[in-house]
Amino acid sequence: MEGLLREFDWSNNPLGPLENWPMSLKLFVSLILPNTLPCAILWGPELILIPNEPGVFHPNNKNGKLENLGKRARDFYSRIWSQFEPIINSVRYEGKSFFGEDYPTRDLSWDESPISYWSMNLSPLRNEFGQIKGILMTAYDTTEKVLNFQGLRETQNRLELALDAVKMGTYEYRVAIDEFIPSDRFLEITGAKRGISRSEMRNTIFEEDRIIRDQAYHKALHTGILLYEVRLQKDPSQWIRIEGKAYFNEKGEAEKMVGTILDISDKKKSEERILESTKKLAIALEEQRDLQRQKDEFLQIASHELRTPLTSIKGFGQLVEEILLENQLFNESQMVEKLNQKIDQLQKLVENLFDVSKLNSGKLFFEDSVFDLVDLLKSNVEDVRYSPTQHFFKEEYPFKGKVIADRDRISQVIMNLLTNAIKYSPPGSEITIRSRKQGNFMVVDIQDKGIGIPDSEQEKIFSQFFQSEFLSSQKFKGIGLGLYIASQIIHRQGGRIWVESTLGKGSTFSFSLPLFFYYAP
Repeated sequence: MEGLLREFDWSNNPLGPLENWPMSLKLFVSLILPNTLPCAILWGPELILIPNEPGVFHPNNKNGKLENLGKRARDFYSRIWSQFEPIINSVRYEGKSFFGEDYPTRDLSWDESPISYWSMNLSPLRNEFGQIKGILMTAYDTTEKVLNFQGLRETQNRLELALDAVKMGTYEYRVAIDEFIPSDRFLEITGAKRGISRSEMRNTIFEEDRIIRDQAYHKALHTGILLYEVRLQKDPSQWIRIEGKAYFNEKGEAEKMVGTILDISDKKKSEERILESTKKLAIALEEQRDLQRQKDEFLQIASHELRTPLTSIKGFGQLVEEILLENQLFNESQMVEKLNQKIDQLQKLVENLFDVSKLNSGKLFFEDSVFDLVDLLKSNVEDVRYSPTQHFFKEEYPFKGKVIADRDRISQVIMNLLTNAIKYSPPGSEITIRSRKQGNFMVVDIQDKGIGIPDSEQEKIFSQFFQSEFLSSQKFKGIGLGLYIASQIIHRQGGRIWVESTLGKGSTFSFSLPLFFYYAP
C-alpha cells in the first residue's frame, strides 16, 4: 500500500506532492498502513481520503481498485453524505470523537438502499500546533451480526407470543448433571412442584403410559427428536403432549433437551371439545357485554377469547345473508347485512383492544424497514378518497424523505388521523395533508376544518380511554383508543405526536419520525 501511495499522482490533488506533506500527516499515514482494520485518514479542508490496504475494499469497491484514494469524502460518500456530514462536522469543528456501535447506514453497493450496520470510530487529528487538520476513521461491517441478533430476537418474540397464545409450557433437561428445569406453566399443567427431578416427573405420568415416555426418550438420544402423548396420574382424563429436541456434543452424546408441554385433553375428547367451544363462545359473548363496563378485564379477554369467536360469527352471518339472497328474501338479507356491518365494527374495536393489550404488556413488536413516507401518505389518501366520503383532499409534499420504521404501523396511524379528520369535519370541507422537515425529523400534518378541540382537552386527547365531554355533547361517540394507540406507535418509533386546534375552526394533527435520509422532490 505504501508503494501505491507513492505511485499515485498527487500533483493535481489538493494535498499536493508527497514531499510537501506536513510531517504530522506523514506520521499518521505511517501509523494506519499496518493496521488490519479498515482505516482511512480524511485530511485538509477538502477531507481527502487516504485509506490503508483493508480500507481499499470498501462496500462499493468490490473490485479492489483505488477508487477512494485521493477522493474528497463528500464525493466518495455522496449517497450517504446527508447522514454522514453532521458526524464529520462534529469531529472536525468541535473536536468530538464519535463511536457508533452497529451504526445503521445505506449499503453503498446496492441501488435499492438496504440497511447495513457498521461499528465505526472517528477521531480528530491535530498537527504539532494542536490544530485539527484531519480525521482518523476506522470501521468494520457488523451487518451479519446485527441481522443474526435481530433474527434471534424476532424468533424469541414469536415463540413467546405463540407459547402465551396456546398456553404452552416449556422445560429444559441437562443430561450431564441430571437437572430438570420446568416452566411455571409446565408445573401448572402437570400439578408438579418446583424442584421436581426427572424421575419424579416420570411418576406424574399415568402408570400404563410410562413405557411410552421411556421409549420416546431413548429414541430421542439417537434421533435428537422427542415426541410423545400420555395421560397424567392425577387425572387419567387429562392428556399432555411433550415435544423436544436433544443437543449433542462433539462425541455424539446428548448434553441437554429442551421442549414444550401442551394440554391436549380437548384433542382426545372431541365431543367435550365441541361442547367446551360452544360454552366458550357463549361466555365470550356474555363477557363482551359485561367487560364494556370493566375495561381492564375486557382487554385480557378480548386478546384471547373474542377474535376467533367473532370470525366464526361473521362467517355464519355472511352464510345466512347468502342463503337469504338465494331465496330472494331481500328485506331479511338487508337486516343480516346490517348485522355483518356491526360485526365489522366490533372486529375493529377488538383489534384496537388487542393492540392496547399488547402495548400494556410490552408485546407490541415492530418490523422496521426503510420506506418513503410520502409514498405511504399518497397510498393512504388514495384509500380514503375511494371510501364513502364527500370531503376534498389537498396534498402538499414539498419535502420528501425516507424513514426507518414499521410501515404497516405507521400506515395505521395515518389512517386513524385521516378517518378522524373525515369524522369530525363537515361534508364537502377540505382536508390538507402536508410533509415538512424539522431538524433531523420528517413531520406529517393532517389538517381539517372541523369542530375543533377545547384547549383543556388537547393534552388529554392521546390518553387511553379518554372520553371528550365536548365531542360527546356534539353526538360524537368513541371509546378513546385510536389516538392512544397512534401515540404509542409514534413514540416507540422514536417520534412524537401532537395537536393544534381552535374550536369551530378545525384541528391539525401532526407526527414526526426520525429521518433516515432525504432528497429533493
